[in-house]
Parts: sequence; C-alpha cells; structure tokens
Amino acid sequence: MLLIFCGLPGTGKSSLAKKLISKFKAVHLNSDVIRKELFKERTYSEEEKEQVYLKLFELTEQELKKETNVILDATFFKDFYRKKVVVLAKKLKVPFYFIECTLPSDIVKERILSRKNSVSEADFKVYQKLKRDFEPIRQVHLSLDMSQNFKEQFEKIQEFISKTKKQKLI
Repeated sequence: MLLIFCGLPGTGKSSLAKKLISKFKAVHLNSDVIRKELFKERTYSEEEKEQVYLKLFELTEQELKKETNVILDATFFKDFYRKKVVVLAKKLKVPFYFIECTLPSDIVKERILSRKNSVSEADFKVYQKLKRDFEPIRQVHLSLDMSQNFKEQFEKIQEFISKTKKQKLI
C-alpha cells in the first residue's frame, strides 16, 4: 500500500506520517530528509526539486517491491509529480491513496514560527509561494483537516481507504 501525503508546508504532513508508521507497518519517505541527504547546500531550484522527487520515487519503488507499505511525505505541489507516483503505483499494482493535509494559514504561520528540530526548512514565505503555485489535486483524495485530533484523522484515513477500495472493485 502507498499513502501519499501532500499539501503545503507546515500543515502537519510529517507529524501525521510519523504517527501512522506503526499503524500501517510502513516506511516513511520524506522529501525534506532526502533533499538534505542529496544536497549539502540547498537552492530549491526546479532541477533540485526534480532530483528530490526522482530519488523519492526510486526509494518508493524499492520498498514497494519488497512488499513494504510506504508513506510518502512531500508537498506534491505539481500535478506532474502526482501523476508520476500514480504511474509507479499502477506499474507495481499497489493500491495508492492521496491524502491532502490542510490547515488555515494563520495556524500554519504559528506552527512554522514555533518549529523546533524540524527537518523542513520552509518558512512562511515559502508557504505563501507554494500556496500560489499549488496545482489542484485532480486525483481522488481525502482532504484532511489537520486541526482535528489524531484519533479523528486516523478514523477518516481508514474510512477513506476502505471506501476507495470498494469503489475500485466496482
């Protein structure tokens, strides 16, 4: 199974992904971690982003081939990247689920300003830029309100997975 967490910086993708690792017996692949492993000095250029996503997909494929559940954690701000991960999942015949993490801008700003020991380097200006550039999610997805508690979030994810599985069988 492939869970694809997407959304703007500071919305809680990584925090939720970490809580779900044990629930889904999954590997967590985070674009921020990969970026830091690939680049000593990060520029966030389009070329750099492309390399990060390519590595993310390469690692995802390796894990899925081992029949490991994977939680992908990245903004997936461009439809192009979302389409690529769909192609990968279909090629490997793995069920996949898009989960968009959402949160009001004022709460995101508070979270970003209070971050400590975060892998993400995105500040509120990056959030605002990506908010303008974020392409609509055309894939079937769960839009998850990240201001809810974990129990509610987990229940909604389970319900979404169950409902989506049934729809794919029809």
